[in-house]
Amino acid sequence: MLAATGLTKEYRRGGGRRVAFNAVDGVDLTVAKGEIVSVVGRSGSGKSTLLNMLTGLLRPTAGAVLFDGQDIWGWRDAEISRWRNTKIGYMPQGQSLLANLNVLDNVRLPFFLARRDGEITAKALARLAQVGIAHLAANFPAELSGGEARRVALARALINAPELLIADEPTGDLDLATTNEIMKLFAQIVGDGTAVLLVTHEAEAVISPTGARIYEMTGGKLAGRDKKVMRTH
Repeated sequence: MLAATGLTKEYRRGGGRRVAFNAVDGVDLTVAKGEIVSVVGRSGSGKSTLLNMLTGLLRPTAGAVLFDGQDIWGWRDAEISRWRNTKIGYMPQGQSLLANLNVLDNVRLPFFLARRDGEITAKALARLAQVGIAHLAANFPAELSGGEARRVALARALINAPELLIADEPTGDLDLATTNEIMKLFAQIVGDGTAVLLVTHEAEAVISPTGARIYEMTGGKLAGRDKKVMRTH
């Protein structure tokens, strides 16, 4: 489904011609339909830069990002935006809910970012039920715990029935019990046929009941361990 080949992002200082450093350096990465892939690395290793290129938010210096065989960086900006809104579900790092919208409206929001027909409220409530917080539909983000807010962000990422869910540090500031609950939700999503790309600095967060193919990122380079972790906490 998703394939990055030779993906590189160079940065230069002071307008000079010499490359100061590569935030991402020749990365190859694949995600197949219905699998969970984890990228583990410390802060500053290049994970967020990689995600921004994979989701069409940051143009790479070199390399390609293929989705179903098509290079997304060959598309116009409007086409990338449409693809991101229809095919990709994205859970950004940290608090991403809009404080002035209640839980239901936060979940419904991506539906209205592109022209669509149909009724969305029932679908949004179904997604909230899927992540176990339908009873919080009328609450606002300030009234939620950290784990509840992550569940809302997950429901929002799933609202347009994406083929690929990308999650950036989805358990970064959660306790172990809540981390396990969120990871079980990811396992259920994979079981329903949606691929998941999980990026985290916590190696323990990738341990899920379904197993995960794991990549490790260091200094902008990616190394695939190509083995599945089958344990649970």
